[in-house]
Order: sequence, then C-alpha cells, then structure tokens
Amino acid sequence: MWGIVVALALQNVRWRGFFRALYFLPTVTSTIAISVVWSLIFQPDWGILNNVLKFFGIIGPDWLGQTSTALISVSIVAVWMGTGYWMVIFLAGLLDIPADYLDAARVDGASSLQVFRYVTLPQLTPTIFYYLTTALISVWTMFDVVYLMTSGGPANSTMMPAVHLYNLAWTHLEMGYASAIAWVMALCIFTFTALHFGLSRRWVSYER
Repeated sequence: MWGIVVALALQNVRWRGFFRALYFLPTVTSTIAISVVWSLIFQPDWGILNNVLKFFGIIGPDWLGQTSTALISVSIVAVWMGTGYWMVIFLAGLLDIPADYLDAARVDGASSLQVFRYVTLPQLTPTIFYYLTTALISVWTMFDVVYLMTSGGPANSTMMPAVHLYNLAWTHLEMGYASAIAWVMALCIFTFTALHFGLSRRWVSYER
C-alpha cells in the first residue's frame, strides 16, 4: 500500500506533476534493466547496499543468495516498481473526492485523521478494491523480476507459480505437467477473484 502513502504525501504539494512523473519512472523502465541494477545493489561483496551497511559497522548478508533474505529482496524490488503506478491511481482517486465533503468534515471539527478515516477512505474503496484485485492476480503471475534476479532460488525460496511453470515447460520439457499447473493457476485466480468480488459488496462504496 505504499502507493496510497505516496499519493497522500503528494496530494497538496507544489510541483506535484514533477514528483508524480519522477515516481512513475520505474513503471515505464525496462524490467530487465531494473532487475540487473538491483541485482548489483544487492551484490554481497561490492554492492552499494552492503557497502552502506559496512560504513555503519554492519555486515550485510548475501541478499539474493540466502533463503532468509532472497524473497524479501525480490519483494522490495517488486514493490518499488509498482509504487509509482499505484501512486498515480490513488492520486487520481484522491483528487476525485469532492472538496465539499472534506470541507464539511473540517467545519464539523473533524481532525485530519478523522477526515481520512470517515471521508477519504470510504471514497477510496473502489480504488482500493481495484488495487487488491490486481495485486492478487499479480502475485500469482509474477515472473520477470523473480526469474531475472533469482530464477526461483536459492533452494526454491523465491519459486513463484509462473516461474515453476516456465521451468517445467521450457527447461524440463514437461509440457503436460506445466499445462496442468497453468489450469490450476487459472482456477485459483478465478476462484479468489470471484470471492473477492462477492465480499466487496460489504465494504466497497460507489456512492458520492
């Protein structure tokens, strides 16, 4: 949910267009380039991250080579890549909220936190619903960043369904097994998405 945090931070700042474009850059940058650069940053011997930690007397781990840190490292990159896109989506949702609602709440004595909790957040529920639905599908189909940075290793600690399917189909040439996994993935995505749509009636508000 870093996208909504950044969107809230940029909602009323000067040069909003500039910062919006700056945060959006990772979204339009080549995934291959991003994966290579972050792999160099996470490099255990001479990577920037471990060198910064060494400056403070901390010995950094092998970020992509240890099972305890590999998934966290890949997740950081994935979140960093998606934050700009979701920032734009949430910022559009925030700017679409009628100013009269916010002004009325402030006139009634609501604090900033109360305005967000009782006015802004309910108005953002359609955008949050879209975010959760898309994120659910993205987790099941995540491939490029994981494959380029770890190929599912070490010890399958970052093995995502799409990477496993690819390895079975094109490395081991087990096309039947890979096809079965693809069908199971599609069924799981459909089931969870349908359930998510059903539950959305309880908390998503489309009223203005």
